[in-house]
Amino acid sequence: MKKNILSFIVGTILLVSLNACGQKESIERITASATWDTYYENIQEITLSSDIICVVKVLNIADTYYKTDYNIPFTEFQVEVVKALKGADEGDAFRVLQTGISTDTMIFEIEDDPLLVIGDEYLIFGEYNNLGTVTILGGPQGRYIYEDDMISSLTSSDGYPILSLAEKVNTDSNSSFQKINANSLFDEVEKYIAE
Repeated sequence: MKKNILSFIVGTILLVSLNACGQKESIERITASATWDTYYENIQEITLSSDIICVVKVLNIADTYYKTDYNIPFTEFQVEVVKALKGADEGDAFRVLQTGISTDTMIFEIEDDPLLVIGDEYLIFGEYNNLGTVTILGGPQGRYIYEDDMISSLTSSDGYPILSLAEKVNTDSNSSFQKINANSLFDEVEKYIAE
């Protein structure tokens, strides 16, 4: 009898364990809206407003915390400079502060400014804040995906480009773009830095 009960308990534990391993935990996705305090009309304006402009590779999450006043989550990403245009040198490392957090069970992020992705590279226009980290200017206006020597705007969850400065490159044209050659954008930024 004891052997049958023990076998039943071991069998039940094994069955529960196998079921738990076979089920993926669902991750709750929470998005919030934000209004950016500054809207940049063109690349020249955001370039001149930036303390730091560079292509960075996201290395890891350095810290996460909640601001106690409003219980808003923040993540600090450790990044390394891949290409420096202003305020940094290649190989420099610093932290980028972003509103939002990702845990094993939940992702909270700003709808048009999704969290940085570890391993991805971005062109960022940023400013130093009083925490000693860098804040990307204008949310999605100050961040572009850098891949295969091309620059592209962030896309929303439905696949459409997020309205950003991508529409304001080469201000003599009103056309928006999905991807442009990175060097043409770098040349434009460097022209404004030199002024």
